Amino acid sequence: MHMTLHRFQSFIFLLMLIFVLGNSLRAQKTDKLFGNQDFSSHVNYFPFYNGVQMIEIDRISSFYQEVAYLEMTQPRALSWAMVLGPAPTNTYLFRNEQGQIVKSFGEHDDIQLKKVEASRALIVPHNNWKVMLGRMSPYGGSQLNFFPHYAIGNKEEASVGLIDSLGNIILPQKFHAVYSEKEYFITMKNFEYSLLDKNMNSRYSCEDCQLAFYDDYQEGVMLLKGNLRGLISFSGQEVVPCKYDMILPRFHDQGLLEVRLGGRVGMVNWDGEEVLALSYQSLGDFSLGLLNCRKNNLWGYVNSKGETIIPHQFSIGLNFKEGFAKVAKKVDGTYYFGLINVKGEIVLPLEYEKVEEVEDDKVRVKRFGEKGWMDVYLR
Repeated sequence: MHMTLHRFQSFIFLLMLIFVLGNSLRAQKTDKLFGNQDFSSHVNYFPFYNGVQMIEIDRISSFYQEVAYLEMTQPRALSWAMVLGPAPTNTYLFRNEQGQIVKSFGEHDDIQLKKVEASRALIVPHNNWKVMLGRMSPYGGSQLNFFPHYAIGNKEEASVGLIDSLGNIILPQKFHAVYSEKEYFITMKNFEYSLLDKNMNSRYSCEDCQLAFYDDYQEGVMLLKGNLRGLISFSGQEVVPCKYDMILPRFHDQGLLEVRLGGRVGMVNWDGEEVLALSYQSLGDFSLGLLNCRKNNLWGYVNSKGETIIPHQFSIGLNFKEGFAKVAKKVDGTYYFGLINVKGEIVLPLEYEKVEEVEDDKVRVKRFGEKGWMDVYLR
Protein backbone atom coordinates (compact mmCIF):
# COMPACT_ATOMS: atom_id res chain seq x y z
CA MET A 1 0.00 0.00 0.00
CA HIS A 2 2.83 2.36 0.93
CA MET A 3 4.69 1.56 -2.31
CA THR A 4 1.56 2.22 -4.37
CA LEU A 5 1.02 5.59 -2.66
CA HIS A 6 4.67 6.53 -3.21
CA ARG A 7 4.43 5.71 -6.92
CA PHE A 8 1.22 7.71 -7.19
CA GLN A 9 2.85 10.73 -5.53
CA SER A 10 5.82 10.44 -7.90
CA PHE A 11 3.46 10.33 -10.85
CA ILE A 12 1.63 13.46 -9.64
CA PHE A 13 4.95 15.26 -9.15
CA LEU A 14 6.01 14.33 -12.70
CA LEU A 15 2.73 15.71 -14.11
CA MET A 16 3.20 18.96 -12.20
CA LEU A 17 6.77 19.28 -13.50
CA ILE A 18 5.60 18.76 -17.09
CA PHE A 19 2.85 21.37 -16.58
CA VAL A 20 5.32 23.95 -15.21
CA LEU A 21 7.80 23.33 -18.03
CA GLY A 22 5.00 23.57 -20.58
CA ASN A 23 3.87 26.94 -19.23
CA SER A 24 7.45 28.18 -19.22
CA LEU A 25 7.96 27.19 -22.86
CA ARG A 26 4.64 28.75 -23.84
CA ALA A 27 5.61 31.99 -22.11
CA GLN A 28 8.93 31.99 -23.97
CA LYS A 29 7.13 31.50 -27.30
CA THR A 30 4.72 34.28 -26.42
CA ASP A 31 7.59 36.63 -25.56
CA LYS A 32 9.20 35.88 -28.91
CA LEU A 33 5.91 36.48 -30.71
CA PHE A 34 5.13 39.82 -29.08
CA GLY A 35 8.69 41.01 -28.35
CA ASN A 36 8.64 43.50 -25.49
CA GLN A 37 4.82 43.56 -25.32
CA ASP A 38 4.52 47.19 -26.39
CA PHE A 39 0.81 47.67 -27.00
CA SER A 40 0.84 51.42 -27.42
CA SER A 41 -0.98 52.87 -30.43
CA HIS A 42 0.67 52.34 -33.79
CA VAL A 43 1.20 55.46 -35.87
CA ASN A 44 1.25 54.78 -39.61
CA TYR A 45 2.43 57.45 -42.04
CA PHE A 46 1.18 57.14 -45.60
CA PRO A 47 2.39 58.77 -48.85
CA PHE A 48 1.33 62.30 -49.81
CA TYR A 49 -1.53 62.57 -52.29
CA ASN A 50 -2.33 65.97 -53.81
CA GLY A 51 -0.17 67.59 -51.14
CA VAL A 52 -1.98 65.88 -48.26
CA GLN A 53 -0.60 63.11 -46.06
CA MET A 54 -2.82 60.69 -44.20
CA ILE A 55 -1.68 59.54 -40.74
CA GLU A 56 -3.42 56.64 -39.04
CA ILE A 57 -3.32 56.28 -35.26
CA ASP A 58 -4.01 52.59 -35.10
CA ARG A 59 -5.44 51.63 -31.73
CA ILE A 60 -7.34 48.64 -33.08
CA SER A 61 -4.26 46.54 -33.85
CA SER A 62 -2.76 47.27 -30.43
CA PHE A 63 -6.00 46.28 -28.74
CA TYR A 64 -6.18 42.89 -30.46
CA GLN A 65 -2.49 42.18 -29.94
CA GLU A 66 -3.05 42.80 -26.24
CA VAL A 67 -6.10 40.52 -26.27
CA ALA A 68 -4.07 37.78 -27.97
CA TYR A 69 -1.23 38.22 -25.47
CA LEU A 70 -3.55 37.98 -22.48
CA GLU A 71 -5.38 34.95 -23.86
CA MET A 72 -2.07 33.14 -24.43
CA THR A 73 -0.56 34.01 -21.07
CA GLN A 74 -3.62 34.32 -18.82
CA PRO A 75 -6.40 32.07 -20.14
CA ARG A 76 -9.80 32.42 -18.52
CA ALA A 77 -13.40 31.28 -19.00
CA LEU A 78 -14.51 34.57 -20.57
CA SER A 79 -12.44 35.77 -23.49
CA TRP A 80 -10.26 38.78 -22.81
CA ALA A 81 -12.01 40.64 -25.62
CA MET A 82 -15.23 40.39 -23.58
CA VAL A 83 -13.46 41.40 -20.37
CA LEU A 84 -11.73 44.45 -21.88
CA GLY A 85 -14.89 45.61 -23.60
CA PRO A 86 -15.32 47.28 -27.01
CA ALA A 87 -12.20 47.89 -29.06
CA PRO A 88 -11.05 51.51 -29.36
CA THR A 89 -11.48 53.41 -32.60
CA ASN A 90 -8.75 54.50 -34.96
CA THR A 91 -7.92 58.14 -35.62
CA TYR A 92 -7.12 59.56 -39.07
CA LEU A 93 -5.29 62.85 -39.50
CA PHE A 94 -4.59 64.73 -42.73
CA ARG A 95 -1.83 67.33 -42.91
CA ASN A 96 -0.25 69.44 -45.64
CA GLU A 97 3.42 69.78 -46.58
CA GLN A 98 3.87 72.38 -43.85
CA GLY A 99 2.67 69.93 -41.18
CA GLN A 100 -0.64 71.69 -40.52
CA ILE A 101 -3.60 69.39 -39.73
CA VAL A 102 -6.28 70.17 -42.29
CA LYS A 103 -8.72 67.38 -41.37
CA SER A 104 -9.11 64.96 -38.50
CA PHE A 105 -11.38 62.07 -37.54
CA GLY A 106 -11.16 60.91 -33.93
CA GLU A 107 -9.19 61.86 -30.80
CA HIS A 108 -5.44 62.49 -31.16
CA ASP A 109 -4.29 64.72 -28.29
CA ASP A 110 -2.16 61.98 -26.71
CA ILE A 111 -0.08 61.30 -29.83
CA GLN A 112 3.20 63.03 -30.65
CA LEU A 113 3.58 63.06 -34.43
CA LYS A 114 6.82 63.00 -36.37
CA LYS A 115 7.56 66.08 -38.41
CA VAL A 116 6.84 65.86 -42.12
CA GLU A 117 10.43 65.25 -43.23
CA ALA A 118 11.08 62.70 -40.48
CA SER A 119 7.87 60.86 -41.38
CA ARG A 120 8.96 60.33 -44.98
CA ALA A 121 11.41 57.66 -43.84
CA LEU A 122 8.54 55.80 -42.11
CA ILE A 123 6.01 55.89 -44.94
CA VAL A 124 4.29 52.57 -45.71
CA PRO A 125 1.97 51.64 -48.61
CA HIS A 126 -1.74 51.52 -47.86
CA ASN A 127 -1.87 47.75 -48.41
CA ASN A 128 1.23 46.95 -46.33
CA TRP A 129 0.65 43.96 -44.05
CA LYS A 130 1.76 45.99 -41.02
CA VAL A 131 -1.29 48.22 -41.34
CA MET A 132 -3.68 45.35 -42.01
CA LEU A 133 -3.57 43.90 -38.47
CA GLY A 134 -6.58 44.14 -36.22
CA ARG A 135 -9.00 45.16 -38.95
CA MET A 136 -11.79 42.79 -38.02
CA SER A 137 -14.12 43.34 -35.09
CA PRO A 138 -14.67 47.04 -34.29
CA TYR A 139 -16.77 47.73 -37.36
CA GLY A 140 -18.35 44.32 -37.54
CA GLY A 141 -16.70 43.24 -40.77
CA SER A 142 -13.75 41.80 -42.54
CA GLN A 143 -10.80 43.82 -43.84
CA LEU A 144 -12.33 47.25 -44.16
CA ASN A 145 -9.44 49.62 -43.56
CA PHE A 146 -7.53 49.18 -46.77
CA PHE A 147 -6.91 51.65 -49.54
CA PRO A 148 -9.01 53.41 -50.72
CA HIS A 149 -11.54 53.02 -47.87
CA TYR A 150 -11.03 53.54 -44.15
CA ALA A 151 -13.57 53.14 -41.37
CA ILE A 152 -14.20 56.02 -38.99
CA GLY A 153 -16.49 56.40 -36.02
CA ASN A 154 -17.62 54.18 -33.21
CA LYS A 155 -19.66 51.03 -33.52
CA GLU A 156 -21.05 51.39 -30.00
CA GLU A 157 -22.38 54.87 -30.81
CA ALA A 158 -23.75 53.90 -34.23
CA SER A 159 -21.46 56.40 -35.93
CA VAL A 160 -19.48 54.24 -38.35
CA GLY A 161 -18.69 55.69 -41.77
CA LEU A 162 -16.01 55.63 -44.46
CA ILE A 163 -13.41 58.07 -45.70
CA ASP A 164 -10.87 57.86 -48.51
CA SER A 165 -7.11 58.50 -48.37
CA LEU A 166 -7.68 62.23 -48.93
CA GLY A 167 -10.07 62.56 -46.01
CA ASN A 168 -13.20 62.83 -48.15
CA ILE A 169 -16.28 61.33 -46.53
CA ILE A 170 -17.42 58.44 -48.70
CA LEU A 171 -20.10 57.13 -46.37
CA PRO A 172 -21.71 59.27 -43.65
CA GLN A 173 -21.08 58.40 -40.01
CA LYS A 174 -24.52 57.02 -39.20
CA PHE A 175 -24.25 53.23 -39.20
CA HIS A 176 -23.89 50.60 -36.50
CA ALA A 177 -21.63 48.54 -38.72
CA VAL A 178 -20.12 48.45 -42.20
CA TYR A 179 -18.89 45.27 -43.88
CA SER A 180 -16.79 45.11 -47.02
CA GLU A 181 -15.81 42.40 -49.51
CA LYS A 182 -15.26 42.17 -53.24
CA GLU A 183 -15.66 45.96 -53.68
CA TYR A 184 -19.17 45.78 -52.25
CA PHE A 185 -20.42 47.00 -48.90
CA ILE A 186 -23.10 46.03 -46.43
CA THR A 187 -24.32 48.68 -44.02
CA MET A 188 -26.40 48.10 -40.92
CA LYS A 189 -28.35 50.65 -38.92
CA ASN A 190 -30.90 49.52 -36.36
CA PHE A 191 -32.82 46.80 -38.19
CA GLU A 192 -32.12 47.95 -41.76
CA TYR A 193 -29.44 46.41 -43.96
CA SER A 194 -28.31 47.69 -47.35
CA LEU A 195 -26.06 46.32 -50.07
CA LEU A 196 -23.94 49.02 -51.75
CA ASP A 197 -21.64 48.88 -54.76
CA LYS A 198 -18.17 50.45 -54.81
CA ASN A 199 -19.73 53.81 -55.76
CA MET A 200 -21.97 53.60 -52.66
CA ASN A 201 -25.10 53.12 -54.77
CA SER A 202 -27.75 50.99 -53.07
CA ARG A 203 -28.40 47.66 -54.78
CA TYR A 204 -30.68 46.08 -52.19
CA SER A 205 -32.23 47.12 -48.86
CA CYS A 206 -34.45 45.41 -46.34
CA GLU A 207 -35.80 45.87 -42.83
CA ASP A 208 -36.17 43.17 -40.17
CA CYS A 209 -33.66 41.05 -42.05
CA GLN A 210 -29.91 40.65 -42.33
CA LEU A 211 -27.41 40.65 -45.18
CA ALA A 212 -24.10 38.84 -44.89
CA PHE A 213 -21.17 38.02 -47.15
CA TYR A 214 -21.04 34.28 -47.75
CA ASP A 215 -17.63 32.75 -48.48
CA ASP A 216 -19.10 30.04 -50.71
CA TYR A 217 -21.16 32.46 -52.80
CA GLN A 218 -18.91 34.73 -54.83
CA GLU A 219 -21.63 36.46 -56.85
CA GLY A 220 -23.65 38.05 -54.07
CA VAL A 221 -24.71 37.92 -50.43
CA MET A 222 -26.88 35.85 -48.14
CA LEU A 223 -30.26 37.14 -46.99
CA LEU A 224 -31.47 36.06 -43.54
CA LYS A 225 -34.97 36.48 -42.15
CA GLY A 226 -35.28 34.85 -38.76
CA ASN A 227 -34.06 31.29 -39.25
CA LEU A 228 -34.58 31.32 -43.01
CA ARG A 229 -31.96 32.01 -45.68
CA GLY A 230 -31.81 33.03 -49.32
CA LEU A 231 -29.30 34.47 -51.78
CA ILE A 232 -29.19 37.94 -53.36
CA SER A 233 -26.93 38.78 -56.31
CA PHE A 234 -24.67 41.85 -56.25
CA SER A 235 -27.08 43.43 -58.71
CA GLY A 236 -29.79 43.15 -56.04
CA GLN A 237 -31.77 40.36 -57.68
CA GLU A 238 -33.18 37.42 -55.71
CA VAL A 239 -31.26 34.28 -56.71
CA VAL A 240 -32.62 31.80 -54.17
CA PRO A 241 -35.85 32.60 -52.27
CA CYS A 242 -35.45 33.21 -48.55
CA LYS A 243 -37.27 30.10 -47.38
CA TYR A 244 -34.62 27.55 -46.40
CA ASP A 245 -32.98 26.62 -43.10
CA MET A 246 -29.65 26.18 -44.83
CA ILE A 247 -28.05 26.67 -48.25
CA LEU A 248 -24.91 24.69 -49.07
CA PRO A 249 -22.99 25.06 -52.37
CA ARG A 250 -21.95 21.42 -52.30
CA PHE A 251 -22.76 20.82 -55.96
CA HIS A 252 -21.36 24.03 -57.42
CA ASP A 253 -19.70 22.12 -60.29
CA GLN A 254 -23.13 20.80 -61.25
CA GLY A 255 -24.67 24.27 -61.09
CA LEU A 256 -26.68 23.22 -58.04
CA LEU A 257 -27.07 24.04 -54.34
CA GLU A 258 -28.16 21.81 -51.52
CA VAL A 259 -31.03 23.30 -49.52
CA ARG A 260 -32.55 22.16 -46.24
CA LEU A 261 -35.83 22.87 -44.51
CA GLY A 262 -37.36 21.17 -41.50
CA GLY A 263 -35.04 18.18 -41.58
CA ARG A 264 -35.57 17.53 -45.31
CA VAL A 265 -33.09 18.23 -48.10
CA GLY A 266 -33.30 18.99 -51.80
CA MET A 267 -31.48 20.89 -54.52
CA VAL A 268 -32.01 24.18 -56.36
CA ASN A 269 -30.21 25.64 -59.36
CA TRP A 270 -28.72 29.12 -59.56
CA ASP A 271 -32.05 30.44 -60.82
CA GLY A 272 -33.65 29.41 -57.54
CA GLU A 273 -35.65 26.61 -59.17
CA GLU A 274 -36.08 23.42 -57.14
CA VAL A 275 -34.41 20.68 -59.14
CA LEU A 276 -34.85 18.10 -56.40
CA ALA A 277 -37.90 18.50 -54.18
CA LEU A 278 -37.48 18.89 -50.41
CA SER A 279 -38.53 15.32 -49.74
CA TYR A 280 -35.17 13.62 -49.16
CA GLN A 281 -33.52 12.61 -45.89
CA SER A 282 -29.91 12.95 -47.02
CA LEU A 283 -27.80 13.50 -50.13
CA GLY A 284 -24.50 11.81 -50.95
CA ASP A 285 -22.20 12.98 -53.73
CA PHE A 286 -22.23 12.98 -57.51
CA SER A 287 -20.24 10.22 -59.16
CA LEU A 288 -20.44 9.37 -62.84
CA GLY A 289 -23.22 11.95 -63.12
CA LEU A 290 -25.41 10.28 -60.50
CA LEU A 291 -26.17 11.39 -56.94
CA ASN A 292 -26.91 8.82 -54.27
CA CYS A 293 -29.73 10.05 -52.05
CA ARG A 294 -32.01 8.65 -49.35
CA LYS A 295 -35.78 8.89 -49.40
CA ASN A 296 -38.23 7.02 -47.18
CA ASN A 297 -35.19 5.30 -45.60
CA LEU A 298 -34.12 3.83 -48.95
CA TRP A 299 -31.25 4.88 -51.21
CA GLY A 300 -31.47 5.51 -54.93
CA TYR A 301 -29.75 7.61 -57.57
CA VAL A 302 -30.79 10.78 -59.43
CA ASN A 303 -29.11 12.88 -62.13
CA SER A 304 -28.34 16.61 -62.11
CA LYS A 305 -31.87 17.31 -63.41
CA GLY A 306 -33.37 15.64 -60.35
CA GLU A 307 -34.63 12.70 -62.40
CA THR A 308 -34.63 9.32 -60.67
CA ILE A 309 -32.33 7.02 -62.64
CA ILE A 310 -32.07 4.13 -60.18
CA PRO A 311 -35.15 3.69 -57.95
CA HIS A 312 -34.91 4.02 -54.17
CA GLN A 313 -34.71 0.38 -53.14
CA PHE A 314 -31.48 -0.11 -51.21
CA SER A 315 -30.78 0.08 -47.48
CA ILE A 316 -27.28 1.32 -48.36
CA GLY A 317 -26.22 2.99 -51.61
CA LEU A 318 -22.67 4.31 -51.98
CA ASN A 319 -20.90 6.30 -54.70
CA PHE A 320 -19.82 4.82 -58.00
CA LYS A 321 -16.21 3.81 -58.43
CA GLU A 322 -14.82 2.40 -61.66
CA GLY A 323 -18.38 2.12 -62.94
CA PHE A 324 -19.82 0.22 -59.96
CA ALA A 325 -21.51 1.16 -56.69
CA LYS A 326 -21.72 -0.92 -53.52
CA VAL A 327 -25.30 -1.39 -52.35
CA ALA A 328 -27.02 -3.47 -49.71
CA LYS A 329 -30.44 -4.60 -48.59
CA LYS A 330 -31.34 -5.25 -44.96
CA VAL A 331 -33.21 -8.45 -44.23
CA ASP A 332 -34.12 -9.40 -40.64
CA GLY A 333 -31.46 -7.06 -39.30
CA THR A 334 -28.68 -8.32 -41.59
CA TYR A 335 -27.17 -6.40 -44.51
CA TYR A 336 -26.57 -8.29 -47.75
CA PHE A 337 -24.08 -6.53 -50.04
CA GLY A 338 -23.57 -6.52 -53.78
CA LEU A 339 -22.77 -4.21 -56.72
CA ILE A 340 -24.76 -2.35 -59.36
CA ASN A 341 -23.73 -0.50 -62.52
CA VAL A 342 -24.85 2.99 -63.63
CA LYS A 343 -27.95 1.49 -65.25
CA GLY A 344 -29.04 0.05 -61.92
CA GLU A 345 -28.34 -3.50 -63.08
CA ILE A 346 -27.12 -5.88 -60.39
CA VAL A 347 -23.68 -7.10 -61.48
CA LEU A 348 -22.83 -8.78 -58.17
CA PRO A 349 -25.72 -10.45 -56.34
CA LEU A 350 -26.74 -8.98 -53.00
CA GLU A 351 -25.74 -12.04 -51.00
CA TYR A 352 -22.35 -11.21 -49.44
CA GLU A 353 -21.41 -10.33 -45.88
CA LYS A 354 -18.65 -7.98 -47.04
CA VAL A 355 -17.70 -6.38 -50.36
CA GLU A 356 -14.53 -4.32 -50.76
CA GLU A 357 -13.88 -1.46 -53.21
CA VAL A 358 -13.66 -2.33 -56.89
CA GLU A 359 -10.15 -2.14 -58.30
CA ASP A 360 -9.08 -3.05 -61.85
CA ASP A 361 -12.48 -4.65 -62.58
CA LYS A 362 -11.99 -6.96 -59.62
CA VAL A 363 -13.58 -7.02 -56.18
CA ARG A 364 -12.85 -9.02 -53.03
CA VAL A 365 -15.89 -10.48 -51.33
CA LYS A 366 -16.65 -12.57 -48.25
CA ARG A 367 -19.61 -14.90 -47.96
CA PHE A 368 -21.60 -15.46 -44.79
CA GLY A 369 -20.24 -18.28 -42.67
CA GLU A 370 -16.90 -18.39 -44.49
CA LYS A 371 -13.59 -17.14 -43.08
CA GLY A 372 -11.73 -16.54 -46.29
CA TRP A 373 -12.12 -13.94 -49.03
CA MET A 374 -12.35 -14.54 -52.76
CA ASP A 375 -11.86 -12.43 -55.87
CA VAL A 376 -14.71 -11.81 -58.30
CA TYR A 377 -13.97 -10.45 -61.79
CA LEU A 378 -16.64 -8.09 -63.05
CA ARG A 379 -15.79 -8.02 -66.74
